[in-house]
Amino acid sequence: MDRFYWYTIGLRTEFNFFVDSIKESTFNQSDEQGFKVEAISRDMVVGKFVQSKLVTQEFINPFGDNTVERRQVYDVIDFKFSRRANILLETKNPGRCTKTFFNELLKCSDYSLVVEAPKFKLPELIKELKAHGLIIIQVKEIELADIALSKDATGLLVVKGNLSIDDYELKLPLADLKHRLKKFKAIVDFHGTREMIEVHSSNKIIMSDKLAKLITPIIYKTLRHIDS
Repeated sequence: MDRFYWYTIGLRTEFNFFVDSIKESTFNQSDEQGFKVEAISRDMVVGKFVQSKLVTQEFINPFGDNTVERRQVYDVIDFKFSRRANILLETKNPGRCTKTFFNELLKCSDYSLVVEAPKFKLPELIKELKAHGLIIIQVKEIELADIALSKDATGLLVVKGNLSIDDYELKLPLADLKHRLKKFKAIVDFHGTREMIEVHSSNKIIMSDKLAKLITPIIYKTLRHIDS
């Protein structure tokens, strides 16, 4: 399973200038960080951001002898920029270098980059996915947030089991209260591809790379709607 995150990008400079700057900021071992562009077109750039660091570990054997081991480790973020009505950024399985990644993008934009993490409205996203052929076979888990328990208190509820995304509000004792669907995890079928998917109301979806290739265009459509 892979972790995908989406962002909307505000860019106050030319997209081509931005892409050229990314290409020029190539990873090299001396700088310990940089980009590796793998594919590029007029409206898209795909690549990796790589950050390396030297890790030192000390081992002591039962006789008190010290052994020092040094090795180079790498954190990687797979990314894709797509320019449509707006600019969208997709990242896959980000390592521990997210802050550095965005700082380097800011430099490449000549400090004109604005990044926003959109929020999915899950009922609308589910409706859109179903309209394009997604079938929810079995819901394994749902998470409800902002449950209005009283005037001054809200709650969070995680429910596991064989659920229905369509009528959980009728079956759960708290679901008829005002709330927000925060997350669901389900087995789905999309045009013959049956996989597990975990969809968050943040900008995060966990799914296989195979399923991601099928539904990402729908995600992009939804994000354009959210952004507009």
